[in-house]
Amino acid sequence: MKKILLLATSLLFVFFVNAQVSKTVNISAGGLSAALTITEFTSVTNLTITGSIDARDFKCMRDGITNLAVLDISAAKIETYSGNGGTSTYTSYSANEIPAESFWGCSNLTSVNIGDSVTSIGNRAFGKTGLTNMKISKSVTTIGEYTFVQCSNLNSLTIGDSVTSIGNNAFYACYSLTNIKIPNSVTSIGEGAFSECTGLISVTIGDSDNSIGNISIGERAFYACHSLNSVTIGNAVTSIGRMAFYYCNRLSSITMGNFVRSIGSSAFACCSSLTSITIPNSVLLIDNSAFNCCTSLKSVTIGNSVATIGDYAFANCTGLRSLYVNVITPCFLGTGVFASINVYVCYLYVPSGSKNAYQNASQWGDFFNIVEMSPTALHALASESAKIYPNPVTDGFLIDGLDTASILTLTDLGGKIVLTKQVIANEYVNINFLPKGVYIARITTPKGLIEKKIIKD
Repeated sequence: MKKILLLATSLLFVFFVNAQVSKTVNISAGGLSAALTITEFTSVTNLTITGSIDARDFKCMRDGITNLAVLDISAAKIETYSGNGGTSTYTSYSANEIPAESFWGCSNLTSVNIGDSVTSIGNRAFGKTGLTNMKISKSVTTIGEYTFVQCSNLNSLTIGDSVTSIGNNAFYACYSLTNIKIPNSVTSIGEGAFSECTGLISVTIGDSDNSIGNISIGERAFYACHSLNSVTIGNAVTSIGRMAFYYCNRLSSITMGNFVRSIGSSAFACCSSLTSITIPNSVLLIDNSAFNCCTSLKSVTIGNSVATIGDYAFANCTGLRSLYVNVITPCFLGTGVFASINVYVCYLYVPSGSKNAYQNASQWGDFFNIVEMSPTALHALASESAKIYPNPVTDGFLIDGLDTASILTLTDLGGKIVLTKQVIANEYVNINFLPKGVYIARITTPKGLIEKKIIKD
């Protein structure tokens, strides 16, 4: 019996080896179909191309080489092409771009080396392929829409640090992805970019603490990633879109950077494993239902720059027991912000001297236990680290003492935000458009909050 099994295994191995047919061709653009024999169109599994290629050759690979599994075009130059012989309905194709729909539906394709000259990967280029790993080189700046959609075997992904845009639904339903790191170079993560990646466990977005970018996390970007348990949102991120992490029901840890300004509607709704969240001082808006139905949420800390909390933002957070609010003057609340929270057992902690204001404010005053907090040491230290001059101000002012780019928020004494912008050391801030009066400048840095009073003459 053992001999029979050994013989069968050996035969399978020989068959497997024989099944791998490699071919290397050096061609001019449009010449791939002529470089292969009729037999090779069905027998070649591993293909290496040098020379130059265009959209016609990609079409040949997709439609003609039926068993293509491993492709290396790292030494090939992709040239422009105009005509009807390309991979899609387009008639114009750019140089150095993997054309749209290049390998759409090539389920046998498991590995591709695109090299270091490709600058863009077109829409649906690798959708529904059998890719298991993908390294997007440093030369690539744009990943198109639906580019890797439903690549269900893709388990390893490296995104180069020159990528600026990840298109809508680019990695939708890539079930085997487990970890993702998105570099600071990215400015836009499109709608549904990683939605329903149900195997995804951890995500790091803009991971450098010392770098500020302008990453916008799009609508439904990580929607229904049911295995996701850890998210690090770095200082490069400035906004979190609508339903960005909606229904990530195993998400238990969120680290949010110091430069996020807005949290979109339902961004973290139905994250039923989340137990605590700290919303940084940079955040101005917590939109409708942002944390609705986070039933395990026990502790929430809200930074001191929040001006608006939208309808039902924390509704149905039935486990909430501690709410720390660092806003001195109660901010605007939409409808039913704390609906279904047990206001008799949840303690509301507010800044020193603010208890009466909160007791008399709509919805805030519903909390049975309102406790004043003492000012933090971090706030005091940060306040000494920068200077605003001149003060009083006529037309504008300079900020001295900043170590890194920071977020400036200027409010009037009524709490209305009149200016928000990113600032660097010794940058001139023009407030010539503002009427005379007293304003509060809040500067959010990685080290803490700087708060200064400004008099405009």
